[in-house]
Amino acid sequence: MQNRNRSQETDSQLKILIIGGNGELGSQIVKACAKAGYDCTSTSRNPQKSEIYFDWKVCKTFENAFDYQIIINAAPVRDFELYFDFAKQTLSQKRILVETTANSSLVQAIIAFQEQNQSTFLGLFVHGAGLFPGISNFLFREAIKQHPEAITAAFNVKYSVFSKAGRDMCQLMAESLTRPSVYYQNQAWFTEKPIGPITIFREKAQEKNIWKGFLADLPDTQYFAAIRPDLKFIGSYFSPMADFLFPLLKLFNYAPKGAFFVNLYAQCFYFMRGILFKNRTSEMLISVVINDKDISQIKVKDAIYAAGAGVAAILPFLSSHTGVLRVDELVEPEVFFEKLLGNESGVFEFRF
Repeated sequence: MQNRNRSQETDSQLKILIIGGNGELGSQIVKACAKAGYDCTSTSRNPQKSEIYFDWKVCKTFENAFDYQIIINAAPVRDFELYFDFAKQTLSQKRILVETTANSSLVQAIIAFQEQNQSTFLGLFVHGAGLFPGISNFLFREAIKQHPEAITAAFNVKYSVFSKAGRDMCQLMAESLTRPSVYYQNQAWFTEKPIGPITIFREKAQEKNIWKGFLADLPDTQYFAAIRPDLKFIGSYFSPMADFLFPLLKLFNYAPKGAFFVNLYAQCFYFMRGILFKNRTSEMLISVVINDKDISQIKVKDAIYAAGAGVAAILPFLSSHTGVLRVDELVEPEVFFEKLLGNESGVFEFRF
């Protein structure tokens, strides 16, 4: 990694392309970037006025993206081979690619890509941006910094099923509930049922604040293990705010797992969260529990809005790096959180 300077070009003058800018997450990134004063353009497979044509399935459209200095991907990726071909082209074109995916399989592949490409590039590929992974990576880094004696780390996402979510998030939810949960222990990976063992979380400072979470397969587990592979245990958990949902969610351990059924579950989730609760704020509590007792937390009033704000907050730090980096390698956590609080006061609540 090395620093670089852009010739007489300020960050606010950089042209930004947002792949999937019309989606639930993408539209929030567009708003957050525009609010920060950036010139943003969205892509579409059927471009309208002011949009450009881009399709992850059509590699000839890739070159359309290189008219922009910063390319932010907020669209799902199905073909990994084409995706990494695009990433390599981005690096060779001296452009910046920011990835927001929460797809565990893609995250794992991106981490491997970074490990295999340690040489200096002319461009920059930043991954793990967004909410979780993304803001959660900074939360983990800060928690580890404050507790250097850490032996174990449990990541927990507490959310309301009865809140809004876009199609892509509903698809990811369906996939995470049907694929094996994973955890990292003694420098090895292990799997459990999709709805893995339930853990009790208890705040040390508030003994009455107790909640449960079930082990799942979240991309944060992969990132935390990459950041601190020496820890004896790392696991990620989901905590629905309503305890009565635990028995219902456990049924996914016995439900059909084929692609047809996963898509069916995703459609059901979207009917509920994308239609019935489309106007309901998706409040979320994200926690990192160190050694089963020390808790660092972030509370957001709206998960998708927070993800967009998190992506916008890293933009000022992009132009000083090259290579392939996790988002938390761009800047120190306290600087990132200060940027968030400065731009979005009242939206986030932090406790370390």
